[in-house]
Amino acid sequence: MRTRTIELNGKEYWITYSVSVELALEAKGLKPADIVKNPTTTLVFEMLMEMLRAGYRWAKKAGKDPLEPPKDDDLADALDMAELHEIVLIMGEVASGKRNVEAEPEKKTKARASAG
Repeated sequence: MRTRTIELNGKEYWITYSVSVELALEAKGLKPADIVKNPTTTLVFEMLMEMLRAGYRWAKKAGKDPLEPPKDDDLADALDMAELHEIVLIMGEVASGKRNVEAEPEKKTKARASAG
């Protein structure tokens, strides 16, 4: 099981990727593997909600004081499409266990040589 926090609407929530997330998605007729090949808005949103629910349960069991996940309608109303790309990257990090790091190009600097 992989866990981390995510900020949504200025609040920090725990998200977890576990078997319970896959089972919940499959019960809704969604295929978790499609998040890579065909990340529809419905799949991304449902996967996020299930990861939030699983994260909440994990955090409670771990003795943390987590915020309850937002209600589906409240989160859907608060998110915009531009945010979904970033959310998909974070969800991918949790699901795969690999961090997505954008590398910045190396800055060129001019060195000064001194005659010694």
